[in-house]
Amino acid sequence: MTGRREKSICYVATTGKCLALFLLPQVKYLAAHGWRVAVAADENARLRRELPSGVEYHVLPMTRGIDFFGAFRHISALRKIFIDGKFTFVHYFMPNAAFYASIAAWTVRVPFRYYQLGGLRYSASTGLKRLLLKTIERISCGCSTRIVTVSRGNLETAAADGIFRRSKAVVIGHGGSKAVDLTLFDPANKAEWRRKRRGELGINADDMVIGFAGSLRRDKGTGELIEAFAILKRTVPGLKLLLIGDRDFYATVAARQRLAAASDPDVIFVPPLDGPSAGIDFEDVPSYESCLDILAFPSYREGLPNVVLECEALEIPVVAADVPGTPDAMPSAATALLVPARSPEKLAEKLLELILSPEMRRDYSKKGRDFVEKYFNQAILMEEILREKEANL
Repeated sequence: MTGRREKSICYVATTGKCLALFLLPQVKYLAAHGWRVAVAADENARLRRELPSGVEYHVLPMTRGIDFFGAFRHISALRKIFIDGKFTFVHYFMPNAAFYASIAAWTVRVPFRYYQLGGLRYSASTGLKRLLLKTIERISCGCSTRIVTVSRGNLETAAADGIFRRSKAVVIGHGGSKAVDLTLFDPANKAEWRRKRRGELGINADDMVIGFAGSLRRDKGTGELIEAFAILKRTVPGLKLLLIGDRDFYATVAARQRLAAASDPDVIFVPPLDGPSAGIDFEDVPSYESCLDILAFPSYREGLPNVVLECEALEIPVVAADVPGTPDAMPSAATALLVPARSPEKLAEKLLELILSPEMRRDYSKKGRDFVEKYFNQAILMEEILREKEANL
């Protein structure tokens, strides 16, 4: 490290919720290691509460989805933040924030412009929408000095699709934006968490529970999981489906699938359907995930699925859709079964395979924890992120 440039960085995300969920560990780690750190996103209580002292919070509401009219306003606001802050690095996450921040940072010549590419939004779209989303990604990547992809699968797919030059992209460590906090997702607490949460939810200790954690929405495969559960109930008595997560985009799930879930007493929502839609506090996630016997993760598109890694860390076996990014979160097929996306029948088939094999579940559970400890320890990834950034100074 030459010391010729200041250690300063501004993290930008479309929402404060996602910045807190995916980038807060980086923010905290760099701030603790002598960096001047700022963040820019909309207001979020968790982000506000957990930001270290001295980290600037620029409240910048951004619309999700395509917003041509708002783009000029957001780019102008970010330009001012970058000019006033004189940052050496700008690090952005989520497609909208990346589009605005990459252009703003490029126009004011921020030396290092990092796009944390958390997934390929265009991959689940077709026609003109897919073309438009790919064009937006190409512009964001073109204005960036480095593309930090969260998985090797996403790097290779995006490079093959011409989104960026392969030489411009990197996977730091084994991938991810935060990896897993192994002190939080600790299986030593699993039995007590499981007993407490199952009791609160009215789930018996010996009930078989499959479930999902994350945003409940169409492109996360929520509808297919609801259909797969209906298939499984025909042959597995007492089976429960636990859906953990926010319902901000739940309306994108087909109405018939939502009705089927709402009318089935064996489908349990956390938070409940008559409660808030915003999800639960992150600190409560491992205790609810501990209720699961199997995680079902049929998402259509992923960067690197943190929930898969979290459940592996908690020694919970996984059935997941085989899309770019997801296989990077498991060692071959040693901790999970892969199925085609958008296929409730195949999903039900592989879930049943695990349900009927306690030995396979135990084997996957042990290997999953070992895999995460070796490759996705948050403490190790934070060191690698710091080292990669400071090597440029």
